[in-house]
Amino acid sequence: AALVASPSIGAGVYDMVPQDAAYPHIEIGGGQVLDWSAALMRGEETTIEIHVWSRYRGRKEARELLGQIKDRLHEQSLSLTGATFIDCRFRDMEGPFTDADGITQHGVIRFTAWTTTSS
Repeated sequence: AALVASPSIGAGVYDMVPQDAAYPHIEIGGGQVLDWSAALMRGEETTIEIHVWSRYRGRKEARELLGQIKDRLHEQSLSLTGATFIDCRFRDMEGPFTDADGITQHGVIRFTAWTTTSS
């Protein structure tokens, strides 16, 4: 929601990219969840992977999108339903690099988010 609500992103944001999606676009990819629960609370550490796809000649557009995503998520106050948000931090980034089709630029950025719920 933090990415979709940002007019500065200027790209479609998808969980599953439709075949006819315009470029550039962003895909929320896979992730990993680790449990850090304690006696009186449940806690989760979630790694979120986000993919950026661009057909701009060169890497500029993909780099800018990666930077905008980082600005929207790193150490920002995000809201959740059903859990208490603690923090979200930039973890790492790959690319952008030229995809196998020789045309598309592809970048990956990862974040770690911490949440809790009452036991």
